[in-house]
Amino acid sequence: SIKFEVAIVTGNLPADYYELITPSNVHDDLNYGYEYENLIGTYRVVRGNSELPDEIYIPEYYDGIPVTEIGILDWDSDSEPYYDSPFRDKTNITAIYISEGIKGIGHYVFYGCSNLTNIIIPEGVSILGSRVFQYCDNLTSVTIPASVKHIGVGNTGGIFYQCSKLKKIIVNEGNQNFSSDGIILYNKDKTEIIDYSLASGEVTILEGI
Repeated sequence: SIKFEVAIVTGNLPADYYELITPSNVHDDLNYGYEYENLIGTYRVVRGNSELPDEIYIPEYYDGIPVTEIGILDWDSDSEPYYDSPFRDKTNITAIYISEGIKGIGHYVFYGCSNLTNIIIPEGVSILGSRVFQYCDNLTSVTIPASVKHIGVGNTGGIFYQCSKLKKIIVNEGNQNFSSDGIILYNKDKTEIIDYSLASGEVTILEGI
């Protein structure tokens, strides 16, 4: 038999190395946990410790079980999604790599990640919760796949509130619910403005709105 000593290494690790390894249902401030969804047999990523690497990798599977959600998608209370948002206010994070298989990104998940510069949401994600990117001060571009069907709207601004450097919202042309033009997010027919950034400049309101 062989015994392996396993240590938890802190610091800036390569994106393909760092995985979240704390057992399910752990909500200790010193740990980073997956919460197991017993009814559907998947994991979701919840809560994070105070120190995380600059680059984060969300794996497709944990312990042989699919990881399908990041953060809380339900509004059971006004505070729960905020405190169970794993990357909220992690100002050191510069890159987040999300594996295919994620179906939903919950409320506040990247809220306050002020050094995150761009993010590609993978195909398969269907829900973006409220305030996902609020106060991402250095975010310059976001790519939204064809699979997104719902984008939450918070009562203190949309998902791009205070994203003052956002230059481009890219919506896959195959998306049946949303479209974009520069820094403005529209419904598919561009008859309704869904969200926009705080970047300054000229905006043309399209006919029909």
